[in-house]
Amino acid sequence: MLSWGQVRVFSPWKYNIDNAARTLLERDGWKAPAPDYLPNGREIVEDYLLPLASVPEIASGLKLGATVMAIARHGLDKVSSAKRDNTPFVVRYADAEGEHDVVVQAFIDASGTWSQPNPIGLNGLPVPGEVTSSDLVSYGIPDVIGSRRADYLGKRTLVISSGHSAINVALALMELQASDPNTEVLWALRQHGVERLLGGGLNDQLPERGALGLAAKKAMDDGRLQMLTSFAAQSIARRGPPRGRFRLSMVRRGTSRSIAWW
Repeated sequence: MLSWGQVRVFSPWKYNIDNAARTLLERDGWKAPAPDYLPNGREIVEDYLLPLASVPEIASGLKLGATVMAIARHGLDKVSSAKRDNTPFVVRYADAEGEHDVVVQAFIDASGTWSQPNPIGLNGLPVPGEVTSSDLVSYGIPDVIGSRRADYLGKRTLVISSGHSAINVALALMELQASDPNTEVLWALRQHGVERLLGGGLNDQLPERGALGLAAKKAMDDGRLQMLTSFAAQSIARRGPPRGRFRLSMVRRGTSRSIAWW
């Protein structure tokens, strides 16, 4: 979460604090943040997760610096089906001391996809040139108005995604645009329209998410945010020295074209 610590979430604190966790924390004198405040990733870690990790009942079971390598049914091979549903799991993990097995009745995979982002290709694979141009491609939600400001100010940037994370990035890039009009923002979507992406606007059940969609729509209407719909990337080719120009080839509404970025 610290890697997207600058991003403010859509849901206020009152939706982010588990009741059982609150009971444990308040027992030790913890004061909950304002219930209607929208925290960012860093605040969730510092004001909630770190205090929770120090609660004795939780601290005693934490395995930090550990990587889960495999999960299997205890004592059964891959093709055994007898009593499989009632057999516990064995979790194999590695830490600084080596590999370990622990037997559990259940497990929760909450690792997320942040460290395993989707590639640009329509078929779920990287397009030709994507891997070798990885220094020019940023995944997730880069801190474009903070630590990565110099990488984007005055540059042409293409955002490829159809989620609210993309709206966050696009709007942050337009903050840079206000400082330097040479900052150009394009946003590519695989679908034809943008209505589904922009959400319910004022009718959204999470007002902050609705406001994000309304802000993006206004930027489109003002011509500050250029949309490329029905987009499918085909390849990336470098042009010039490192960190120089590159060209992205794509299919848009059945027609092939290419765009230069730098």
